[in-house]
Amino acid sequence: MTDADLPVGMSDGRRRVTRRGALLRRFLLLDLVLLIVASLGVTAWLVHSRTPSDQPLGSRVSAVLTGRDDVQVTRDQVAEAARAFMLRVNTYGPGELDDDGTMPDYRADVSALLTPAFSAEFDKQVTVAEATVAQAGLGRTTEVYSVGVSSLADTKAVALVTGEFTNTYPGKKGKRVEDESAPYRVEVTLRLIDGEWLVDDFTPVTGAGVTSGSTDGSGS
Repeated sequence: MTDADLPVGMSDGRRRVTRRGALLRRFLLLDLVLLIVASLGVTAWLVHSRTPSDQPLGSRVSAVLTGRDDVQVTRDQVAEAARAFMLRVNTYGPGELDDDGTMPDYRADVSALLTPAFSAEFDKQVTVAEATVAQAGLGRTTEVYSVGVSSLADTKAVALVTGEFTNTYPGKKGKRVEDESAPYRVEVTLRLIDGEWLVDDFTPVTGAGVTSGSTDGSGS
């Protein structure tokens, strides 16, 4: 703003105040523009780095603006699926046996968490666990200590599960004899099928416990 823009007859003091006010408004407008540009840049970076690339742009922007972390949501889903698998596959006993010597409820509960390919493999291996339960009266319980997702892609994930299982056998007077608990550390591979994370394989990393492809969880 120049003196020519000011009303005629305005005092010098008021002219200086008016010019300062106009200058201040210009600086504030410039700061606002810079802030908007910076915000757009940060938002674009967050959308690119913090949201899944296979989602629509609108959903990715919404996730950033609302603070929803879709990647973390997916990691939680993977971890929960891996945890549920280890709990189910290592929890069985004589109470699961049917008259034909199989454990149909155990089979169904575990298979519900598996990919079709791994479910077929499980059906072949589970007979070992069923025979052990039927012949020796073995029972097994487990406790999961931690689950961490070590790898996450669009349709495949790997989780590391640590915990321990405890075997029991028939004792005197109807009591159960409990073995010493055995720790395990297992790498669980999962795949996303029809919107659900399903277990496709698992492999022991260290410690006693399940062996690769042996879904009864025994180490022998």
